[in-house]
Amino acid sequence: MNRLFHHYKTNPSPLSDNYPFLYFLCRNMPSRKSNFSDWLRRKYGRSNRRNFDSLQGRFNLWHSIPLVRLCIPLITGILLFEAVEIPIEILYVSSGGLLLLLVFDILVKRLFSYRWRWIPGLSVLLLISCLGYLLTYQHDQRHEADYFSRLATKEVYVQATLNETTSKRKSTYRAIANVEQVLVNGSWQKSSGMLLLYVAADDDAAKLKYGQTLLFKLDAQEVKPPLNPFEFDFQKYMQRKNIYFQQYLKSKSWKVVESGKGVWWKNIAYYLKEKIMAAYMQYIPSRSQAGVASALIFGYRDELDPELVQAYAHTGTLHVLAVSGLHVGIIYVVLKWLFGWLKRKKSTRVLRTVFILSALWFYALLTGFSPSVNRAAFMFSFIVIAESLKRKTSIYNSIGGSAFILLLTDPLLIYDVGFQLSFSAVLGIIFLHTHIFDLWQPKTIFMNQVWNITCVSFAAQAATCAIGFYYFHQFPNYFLISNLLIIPASTLITYLGIILLALLPVPILATGAGILLDWLIQATNWVVYAIDSIPFSTFNGLTVSLPGAVAIFGILLSLVLFFFYEQKQAVWIALGCGLFLATDKTLERMRYVNQHEAWIYAMPGHTAISVLQGNSAIMLADSGLFAEPKPLNIRTEQHGWYTHVGSFKLLPLQQDMTSTTMVVNQNLLVLGSKKIYLLNKKVSQELNHELDALVLASSPKMSLKEIYKKFRFKQLIADQSNSRYRLNKWKAEAKATGLKVHFVDEAGAYKIEL
Repeated sequence: MNRLFHHYKTNPSPLSDNYPFLYFLCRNMPSRKSNFSDWLRRKYGRSNRRNFDSLQGRFNLWHSIPLVRLCIPLITGILLFEAVEIPIEILYVSSGGLLLLLVFDILVKRLFSYRWRWIPGLSVLLLISCLGYLLTYQHDQRHEADYFSRLATKEVYVQATLNETTSKRKSTYRAIANVEQVLVNGSWQKSSGMLLLYVAADDDAAKLKYGQTLLFKLDAQEVKPPLNPFEFDFQKYMQRKNIYFQQYLKSKSWKVVESGKGVWWKNIAYYLKEKIMAAYMQYIPSRSQAGVASALIFGYRDELDPELVQAYAHTGTLHVLAVSGLHVGIIYVVLKWLFGWLKRKKSTRVLRTVFILSALWFYALLTGFSPSVNRAAFMFSFIVIAESLKRKTSIYNSIGGSAFILLLTDPLLIYDVGFQLSFSAVLGIIFLHTHIFDLWQPKTIFMNQVWNITCVSFAAQAATCAIGFYYFHQFPNYFLISNLLIIPASTLITYLGIILLALLPVPILATGAGILLDWLIQATNWVVYAIDSIPFSTFNGLTVSLPGAVAIFGILLSLVLFFFYEQKQAVWIALGCGLFLATDKTLERMRYVNQHEAWIYAMPGHTAISVLQGNSAIMLADSGLFAEPKPLNIRTEQHGWYTHVGSFKLLPLQQDMTSTTMVVNQNLLVLGSKKIYLLNKKVSQELNHELDALVLASSPKMSLKEIYKKFRFKQLIADQSNSRYRLNKWKAEAKATGLKVHFVDEAGAYKIEL
């Protein structure tokens, strides 16, 4: 032992370069053997060598995954862009200085003594953080000099190329378009920027395809923020896709001026998508089952029933419909078996690698290069290349490498829910699966496979539950059962769907495969619906803040470290995170326990008013919403969850009622000391007292001047039950006269303190 450490001390260079932490540890240890043994025993326990080897192994693991270590500063720089505004000039100067320092350190060896060797390492981390910030800045198209909103003036025409195929909505077709040219002063100027288009549904709009260039008059509006409290923030969602403006195109207000201008690989992908969809529609008897097959195998979700998607979400199997690493893994297994014979000779090993990589990325092309598929494709690419070179590869390094490459190409992917879920799930499986699987050794092959799927499902769900709470506010209680049944079924569907495509030249066999596929999908959907119908299949309303989600993740990670890696200090981390989470939820509940307020919601085409008093809530809605409350629930459900009132008790606005907290008499609402009056077409009631709020509903044919003259009120509110014509007329009058009106379609829901 003395000889070993004497060598380290007298020859510090190799160890200091490769293992600086171990070198630092050795330099500060006593030289005598007895003293070292006593110190090691006191520090690490009786099994000195085992604990020291464990320490060295952990250090070597961290040292062997450089791409994981590089991801940390890159993500830090990306997140800093949204949190802190740093002058871009300072970043360029700082990056240049750090780069010069690193180059000088490489050229002039031993520039820093060992004591100061942390300086180059810190410089690399800072340089990558600056790179992440700069990449995010450059990715933001608003900083481009030719961004279309900078060039746009009144009466401007633009040419925009569709960046994707249109998706059908209730009365429109939606698509994202790249603005390429703007007509300025009679001449076309090159432009840039993405625009969210809503095209009125007609025969021409139904024929729109990717790569077509549209000519239309620019009348873009900023993507609106959420209009109701705690509603899904569509504005932020689109901003993180680099889209800040939207426009509605009426029928005959646009025309196609060019086609086939898209990126070549996207043209190929959409062409093949049409062929695949047509094949499934032809050979699978049921159209709905054909839509499920397209979603399960290639991620084409255009034909999916929303209720079916919701059922898959409630059972914790939605990842099956969103093509993910599971599907890429299935394809990889097939490819590895097909080209296994090429692995025998060195001359054919390279050919095998080319075939597998080409097929993997061709499948990624067919799925539209979604983040989860790209992550899996990169991971398996690293594995295939390492096998070809007969090198061992770290799975953590493969994950880190794929994340690093994806974030370099699109830094905003860090905010993509699919990106977060994909990487969290695979890390959870790698980190937890083996430890859980070793808890029980099944006797049979069948039970071994059942236990394996159960362990994978549990590991993935544990790693992603915090993200699920934060974004979706729900937890599938029967996810172990549903995944145990649906994962094998989806695997068979994937194999059979690919076989069907391979059998297209033989129609009889393709028809048989289509019938089998239809039966299998029907059975799978029946299982999903059956599990979803079981009482308490899903916990809803599990709201959590971002710090709370981090705390949940910290608790789970600490428990894993304690139980499977025997890290006793992790208990204190888990307790600290648990205390923080409990405090956060307690303060949140205390904030709303004494709430007394009313809200006039932004509800297109309808009137809806909620009354929140403590933990109770009543929703007053017009007859249309009362008959079909689904649109109401979509916009207000999260408001009830976050304010700890659960669900709203729905009551019709037209019905008079009297209770201890409120009185509804025709159009007059008396809520405690507050009086709210609904002014609509059928108003006949005379009011002689002052109102706290006057709500314009159902397009009363009165001007603002007439309203101000006839009624006395503190606040005038116009909800979305009014026609667009009447709202525009009032807005123009308010702008001309200076009369104050709260338009909920622009300013959002209005809050009245009771």
